[in-house]
Amino acid sequence: SGEYFGYVVTSKGVQHFEVPLPRESLANKIATLTKSLSSRDLAFHAQSKELYRLLIDPAAAALKGKKTLIVIPDASLWQLPFAALEDKQGRYLTEQLSVSYAPSLSVLAVLTKRAESRHASAGLYAIGNPSMPNGATDQPAIPQTEAEVRSIGGFFDVAHRVVRTGVAASESSFKAQSGDKAVVHLATHGILNSTSPLDSEILLAADDKEDGHLSAREIMQLDLNADLVVLSACEMANGRVGAGEGLIGMSWALFVAGSPSTVANLWKTDASASGSLMVDFHRELKSGATKSDALRQAMLATMKKPEFRHPFYWAGFELIGNPF
Repeated sequence: SGEYFGYVVTSKGVQHFEVPLPRESLANKIATLTKSLSSRDLAFHAQSKELYRLLIDPAAAALKGKKTLIVIPDASLWQLPFAALEDKQGRYLTEQLSVSYAPSLSVLAVLTKRAESRHASAGLYAIGNPSMPNGATDQPAIPQTEAEVRSIGGFFDVAHRVVRTGVAASESSFKAQSGDKAVVHLATHGILNSTSPLDSEILLAADDKEDGHLSAREIMQLDLNADLVVLSACEMANGRVGAGEGLIGMSWALFVAGSPSTVANLWKTDASASGSLMVDFHRELKSGATKSDALRQAMLATMKKPEFRHPFYWAGFELIGNPF
């Protein structure tokens, strides 16, 4: 008998089902699929369909006609990009509905209430391709992200946007200028510390005030009024799973700092694909889509390009927190 139970909560009530696998077996299947996806392996289809059968098929009746799925994962399920799961016909879950994630129902309620009370400007604070700080000079420049943040900046009024690149994309600038912006977008490298996730870092330019290593611990001390923070950096959707707490890491730190919604990635991805996806995501947001549906539409647009069809290019991006 399995050790996992799935609960499906809709307006019609709650139903549950058992996942007929021991925890370790399910964790191994998730790790195998994630490795296949993040390495662009074409063997992922059978793995993806098996996990769809185990985790989505039992909820199919309850999900019929629904447009939004909020996943509250446990343990290894935090490492599973549900968007890339395939049904028997080979349709990805993200082709069927929008997917987002939350640490728990109670945290989701708090984040949703917080999102409804936001009073930040409609503005943008964005960083792209910052000069790497000392101790991170082995991280390659990502010049594509300069075009990414400038394109995103075009969706915002010039008086209400701050776009920083190179030496100007500093940790000091972030701390001084991001607090009153509705959208914060950081297109830079991230360093995941899986042992001590609150020591995970976002790399920004250094100056005489800050070292450019912006840690999750430092972010928790900030006062952000953003309705959305986007980490267009590698692996920042990961962290350590805490019992009853969800995923402890960068997204958790941003929740503590005040942001109800975070978009981050499960693995290192292609800068061209992620830049295109991110511009589409912000375009959809500006057209009035919810956050989760904007991300879904951006994924669909990305996968339509033959060179980016593989889920490696789009499925790692996750919306964690309030999806609306």
